[in-house]
Amino acid sequence: MALIHDLLPACAVTVEGGDESARLLPGEELGVARMAEKRRREFVAGRSCARAALARLGWHGFPVLAGPGRMPLWPPGIVGSITHCEGYCACTVARASELRTVGIDAELNVPLPAGALEVVCTERERASLPRLPGVHWPTLVFSAKEAVYKAWYPIARCSRSMPTGGPSWPACEPRRTI
Repeated sequence: MALIHDLLPACAVTVEGGDESARLLPGEELGVARMAEKRRREFVAGRSCARAALARLGWHGFPVLAGPGRMPLWPPGIVGSITHCEGYCACTVARASELRTVGIDAELNVPLPAGALEVVCTERERASLPRLPGVHWPTLVFSAKEAVYKAWYPIARCSRSMPTGGPSWPACEPRRTI
């Protein structure tokens, strides 16, 4: 099931699925012992996707270590992003010469936990959320912001907090508007 691949430019390599039972490479296992079992399985699956995606760019057997804020540390000249939620995992990588940055996120289409809406969405955003059945819009907004953060942080090294007016969204080509 390809969910993310078709949303990205052709220069991006996306691997979806991941192997929760894959072996971690030296250095990747640091900190895994302290993780809860569910988080450990997600981490392993994410690294499995990352290594498979990197191999498609010629980086075979590269350990994807965790940097500040658990940000994946990519090989020189590579940009990437990893996402996982219950039942799904993906990694997208690209050559930095072809794509400046990338951020992906996947979330289950379920309501946010109690109290999270006020943290995720500004008052203005909460007032303008669509009221259409079948889509948990606050979760979709969270996922969009998470993807933007994953793309922006490696460039700007800024904190997660968004300005009170919300992010300023750049114009998108119509085929890439989500």
